[in-house]
Amino acid sequence: MSRLVVIVAALVAAAPFPPQPRVAIRVDATRALGLMTPMWAWFGHDEPNDTYMKDGRKLPTELAALSPAPVRAISNGFEIAASYPEVRNVPVVIGESDPEGCAACPARVYPANTYRNGTMYSSYTAEQIARTYELAARHRVNLLGSVTWAFEFEDQPYFDGFRDLSTNGIAKPVLNVFRMLGKMRGDRVWVESSGAVPLDSILARGRAGSDISALASRDARGITVLVWNYHDDDLPAAAADVDLAVDGVGDAHPTLRHYRVDRDHSNAYEIWKALGSPQQPTADRRARLETSGQLQVLDPPKQVSAENGQVKLTFTLPRQAVSLVTVTW
Repeated sequence: MSRLVVIVAALVAAAPFPPQPRVAIRVDATRALGLMTPMWAWFGHDEPNDTYMKDGRKLPTELAALSPAPVRAISNGFEIAASYPEVRNVPVVIGESDPEGCAACPARVYPANTYRNGTMYSSYTAEQIARTYELAARHRVNLLGSVTWAFEFEDQPYFDGFRDLSTNGIAKPVLNVFRMLGKMRGDRVWVESSGAVPLDSILARGRAGSDISALASRDARGITVLVWNYHDDDLPAAAADVDLAVDGVGDAHPTLRHYRVDRDHSNAYEIWKALGSPQQPTADRRARLETSGQLQVLDPPKQVSAENGQVKLTFTLPRQAVSLVTVTW
């Protein structure tokens, strides 16, 4: 009987994941939706000594340089603000916009919080920020900021599952999503995705499947597209094939760059686990963790052709991965 169980388990483990539907994403950079205010560039922290500790000085410096809550709660708040005409144009700042409540609860006490170390937290952040822009436009509120209460905790174990952006000075994948956002400038522009979960569906029922969509911006020198593959269940799944079409390119031969956060890119957590989860890494291992925590490109930059002002790109996007595609001239 035990042998049968082992054989069945092996067959299940070896079985391929069901294929994901191919996703078509179109960006029209000629259709501006308004200024893309860097509302994500607001960060909070609980420990007052963070700002003068070693890593506490380093991280806010980078966060400042990047900038020239669950969706239903955000929508409810915007609806309340919009219901008062006298404050309709007053800037709105979401005081704390995070996936759950206890930033200081480590994974050694609450194992579920391990998700904060990896790509589920980073892909959620990309999706949630993009949806916040959508909700602000729907309710016509003047969104100024959305505070991420996820700073850092000094002198704690490496990758201890706190809701933070870095651990002992090593960037987590979520910080690389903010680095991606820091490359987005100018106006937010129109996007359509066949893999997006409709906003009304999220508000009513949550996400029953993967939400594969994009946020895009344009300035005078280029177009930037943030693409995510987020799912509420952090389980293995087949990657999605994405066909991206970008209209409104201002040059016949622009340069394309493709950045990625996934299991194999911009992800110091996976490298740390592969090294045996060291709590006192050697200097060489520490250097490797620092390097793997930087934002990485999926492919080298390349010059591409734009036909009638359109650039096309096809790529594979794993579950909980985030891509940033820039087209510059």
